[in-house]
Amino acid sequence: MDFFSLLWYNRQEQKTKRTHTMNLYISAADYDYHTLLKVAEMAGLAGIVGFHEAEGGYLLSFPKGEGSEKLIEDYKSRLRDLENNIWMH
Repeated sequence: MDFFSLLWYNRQEQKTKRTHTMNLYISAADYDYHTLLKVAEMAGLAGIVGFHEAEGGYLLSFPKGEGSEKLIEDYKSRLRDLENNIWMH
C-alpha cells in the first residue's frame, strides 16, 4: 500500500470511528470519574463505554447501533439510582 492509499485509508477509518459512537456529556460538578466507572461496571458496560476527559466534565462514548439510546438511558437511570441510594442513607 503506497503512502497516499494509507493516508486515505486512515482518514476513512477515522470517519468510520466517529460515526459509530453516541456521546453523553456529564459534568464533573455532578459526578466524579470513579462513580461513572462504577456505574458502567454495574451495568455490564465495562470495556464497552469509552471515558474521555472533556472541558469541565467527562464524555462517555457508547457504541452506536440498535438500542444505543436505550443503553444510554439505562446508564443514566443507574446513575440516578446510585445517587438516590447514597442520599437515602
